[in-house]
Amino acid sequence: MPASSATMTAWHRPPPPLQARISRSRSRSTSENSSRKCARGTLLSADEVDTALLQLPRADGPLLLAAAHVHHLITETDLARTIGETWAMAEYPDRQLGHDVWRILFAVAGYTHDGLPVPRPEKQLRLFRGEAAERRGDWSWTDDQDTARRYAAGGLRGRPAGRVWTALVEPGRLLARNTVREESEYVVDTKGLRIAEAALA
Repeated sequence: MPASSATMTAWHRPPPPLQARISRSRSRSTSENSSRKCARGTLLSADEVDTALLQLPRADGPLLLAAAHVHHLITETDLARTIGETWAMAEYPDRQLGHDVWRILFAVAGYTHDGLPVPRPEKQLRLFRGEAAERRGDWSWTDDQDTARRYAAGGLRGRPAGRVWTALVEPGRLLARNTVREESEYVVDTKGLRIAEAALA
């Protein structure tokens, strides 16, 4: 998509360390084939996309998807199939890619629920986020108050203690629904969203 490529010039090619990691896979033949295709700018198969994502550190998954999209190495179907889990497993996805880049990738992928294209919810959702105040505008939200409380308590994978935040989210802001980590997650574009501290019992 021309608009996407123009906007994502910062991702014109994967960083060298990432290019090196992409070539490592459980199957040497699959890895070498993927590397040759990347070098030629040839579309990757679904198996090759999965192999590359599995062999990278989870934090590098977003970089791989961004680079593959810019270079036209991944189909929209495979992007839609993998973007939700890649986001969920990256631990700090907002820090791996800027929101402008994520916005493009999710727009191309369309709304998905655990990797399957589905219609967006038709009504606003009351969602929650447990986080320190300075990161309340990040994009991982949940409709489960207990999950938000757990994150607000701090200590999860080194997170500091924070508060539970809430927002009434319009359907157009919902980018994906992920349950792979059993956290009832929604990915939410928070630009301009009104976020308040939740008053929980």
